Amino acid sequence: MLNKPVQDNIDTIPTLLIQNYQDYLTKGIFQMFHNREFCHSSIGDFFQYLCKTDGGAQLMTGLIKHLITMPINPNDPSQTVLYQQKQYLSDYLKKFVQENDDRFFAEFLEQLKEQPITISSLID
Repeated sequence: MLNKPVQDNIDTIPTLLIQNYQDYLTKGIFQMFHNREFCHSSIGDFFQYLCKTDGGAQLMTGLIKHLITMPINPNDPSQTVLYQQKQYLSDYLKKFVQENDDRFFAEFLEQLKEQPITISSLID
């Protein structure tokens, strides 16, 4: 996994230096995956980069779907952060619904035209 400047100058860079650099990058990746900075880059910088890539939005969508639907025990100390993140997403989902209330109400009215709502369907 050599970057372009190293790859372009591979013939002039000593082999040991290249190996040391690769080890340095490996340790940096490890640090970032453990939420630590590497060369003034954080996991937040990586997230911003990921959001700009072609598959980044799909990945984020999958992670959010997984987090929202997974069962989390708020009393389990090992799941405290997941529970807080799920609550955060829940709050933003409610905000999303509020900000799109006119669209949801219009859809609700369309469904009423197609099939009248009964009391029992509201309870389910």
